[in-house]
Amino acid sequence: MGLFSKLLKKWQNKDNRDSSVIESEEFNNMVEDLVCSNGSIKEYWLHNFYLESSPEYIKVIDEVMKEVYTRFAKEHMAEAEARLNEQDDISDIEYYQEEKQKLDKAKKLIIADPEKAAELYMMMGSCHELWYLQKKILLEKYGITWYSPAEVNPHTIYD
Repeated sequence: MGLFSKLLKKWQNKDNRDSSVIESEEFNNMVEDLVCSNGSIKEYWLHNFYLESSPEYIKVIDEVMKEVYTRFAKEHMAEAEARLNEQDDISDIEYYQEEKQKLDKAKKLIIADPEKAAELYMMMGSCHELWYLQKKILLEKYGITWYSPAEVNPHTIYD
């Protein structure tokens, strides 16, 4: 049982949920064991540390990331195409032309270089979508549990 599971079980087993539980020395010691000095979750950090150096992970990660970028790009390309197709009145011709050029470029890149195609649609916050896809593909296709940087470092804001 991992540290987080132990902490949760300990908390769930308490009859009294007042602040004395959180202020107890036992609870504080468990939290200190769970969280690294930089605020990252030790259990997740250690899991990823060993996972990312394992032969199984190293063997599949390039293919996983290719699929991550492909899915990301295709989803955003479909959204762009829908936006372009639904515009009856092209009042902003400059926007329309830029969006069309980006879509055409992405279509050319998607097979040979899905990462470059995905980069055309990346913006602030895209890392969360990419990590979600990476986590999902690793688990569904390879049975590998991976934690995103946001899960490992819950007190850090990622853009």
